[in-house]
Order: sequence, then structure tokens, then C-alpha cells
Amino acid sequence: MDLIHLYQASRAVVEAIQASGLNDSIRAYRDALVEDGDVPVAAAVLDEAKNAYLESVGSFGPAELQVAEALQLTQLGSPSYWFDLSSPTANPLQRDAQLAVTSRQLTFVNEQFSKLLQMVEDAGEKAGAEKSPGYASTIVLRVNDTTEAAAAPDRLARVIDGLDLIYEGSALLADAARDTLRLVSVRDMPHRTLEFTGEKEPATATRRIVRSLTERIASGYLAVGEPVDEVCESLPFLQSVEDLYRVGALTAEFASQIRQTTLSGAIMLAEARVELVESAAEFASESVSPVCVNGVDTLPGESTGLSNSYEDEFVTGTPAGSQDDELEAFIEKLNRPER
Repeated sequence: MDLIHLYQASRAVVEAIQASGLNDSIRAYRDALVEDGDVPVAAAVLDEAKNAYLESVGSFGPAELQVAEALQLTQLGSPSYWFDLSSPTANPLQRDAQLAVTSRQLTFVNEQFSKLLQMVEDAGEKAGAEKSPGYASTIVLRVNDTTEAAAAPDRLARVIDGLDLIYEGSALLADAARDTLRLVSVRDMPHRTLEFTGEKEPATATRRIVRSLTERIASGYLAVGEPVDEVCESLPFLQSVEDLYRVGALTAEFASQIRQTTLSGAIMLAEARVELVESAAEFASESVSPVCVNGVDTLPGESTGLSNSYEDEFVTGTPAGSQDDELEAFIEKLNRPER
């Protein structure tokens, strides 16, 4: 489990406990037993809180269950625990002791542990702001087994180099830094999924280029024997660069540099047969285990994409545009001095 998933699992456990109201209802039930209060009412409230928590536990994955075990809360997810606790034949002293222990555990989670998680989140946001303020967009690529294994080092190297070249071409046109693409993680699913982050404008353009490329691959352009370079040369982004050159926004030399850089990267990705992961939900729904994770760039609150920018861009709905989107995205470049 990597750092970001550990944080998310811990937060899910805390929120499940807090939302259920379990701690307050256990305290009220214990007080009613000790002080001869209205036990049936307190028991009914506890039963409702217990059911709410058990429902949350039912949706826990392995990571959340591991966190619950570390916090010594595993028994709270067992219906038999609650049955024994409310049994008329339960020993009053043992039941009171068990309620006291459980209440202390829940108090720790609600107060100290939740504060610790908030400190981690705040530290991650601060580190992200200090180290990578421009990282606001994520690109996720999937590599499946074909005639060449998804995990083949040479194939993964071509994917990384190819995307880096496309990003460089996009950054050149966007007048952004070319060395800001970061490989955040490589995941084993059994295929390989590679997660990158970069500055928003070039990363968004890069994702559009890859989308156009993968759509052509999926449509069977390569299956009918069309040369890879011809498929890549038909990408709308390259036509946009040509259009900008024709209207005088780019010099011939600069347009050629963007074109050759982007085209070289596109050919590498086409030959590697990559797929673009289009949504955070699609990425998160995969059963993943990290193969390598850049620990510096994956603190909660930093722009790893999965928890922040990827969710914002895809789940909240920046729609996939038409083939003219690339030209529209860079139309403001027309007003820049010729380079």
C-alpha cells in the first residue's frame, strides 16, 4: 500500500466511525446501564449506529480493513461482537469493561487520530504548493499484454520516452517548461498502468494528443496495415501546428521543432500500443498494487492526480472535445510574437 492509498483508507475508516455516531451511542448505552437509565432507548440508538457502521464496513476494501485492524477496531465490524455485547446473559462487569475499552478506542480515532490525519493532509498541501505549484494535471496510460509483454522494460521505456516527447512538443507550443513531466507511479494490474503529472496546459494538450492517437489505434488504422508514421501524421494537433505556422504565429523552424518532437513521441506510443485511462473512477476501480511509487510526489494534497486534479478534470466533467480542440486550446498563441 503506498502513502496516498494509506491516507485515503485511514480517512475512510475515520469518516465511517464519525458518520455512524458510534462513540456517542456507546457512551450513552454504558451510562444507561450504569446509572439505571432508559436502557431500551439507549440500546435502540446504539443499534442504529452499529448498523450504520456495519454498512460502511461492508464497502471497505483490503486497505480499510488493514487500517481498522491497526486501530484495534476489527471486532466492531463483526455482528457477533454486537450480539454478545447486547445479550441479556452477558456478564455486567465484563460488558461494562468492554464498553469502556471500545469507547476509549473510538475516542482516540475521533480525536487524536483524525487530528493526525489532518496534519498529514496539511503537510502534503504545503509541500505540494512549495515543490510543484504548476502541477495541476494528470495523464494515465495503460499498457496491456500483446505480442509483447506489458511489463517488458523496453516497451515501458518507449511509453515513457514517447509521452515525454509529446509533452515536450505541447510545452513548446504552450511556452511552458519542457522538463516538468513527472512519472508518479507504475502499477501492476496484471497489465501496467503508468501515472504522470505535469503542468496543466501542456499536460491537457498531451492527453488530447494521446486520446486522438489511441482512438485511431482502436479504430483499426494499424490493423489494416497503414504505416504507423502515416497514422501519427494525421493527428489534429500536428495540423494545428501547421495552421499556426501558415497564419504567421510560428516560424518555420519552431513549427518544425514542435512537429518532429511530437511526431516522434506519437510513433513510440503507437508502436507500444498504449491506452489512455479517461477517468479517475476507471483508474481507482482497478485492483492495483504499486510496483514503484515516487514517494516525494504522492503526499495527500499534492497533485498526484488521483485524489485531486484527475478527479477534478475528469469526474467533474471537462469533456473530451472534437478534433478541433487542439487548435482552439492554443488559439491565444496567435497573438504572441513570432518565434
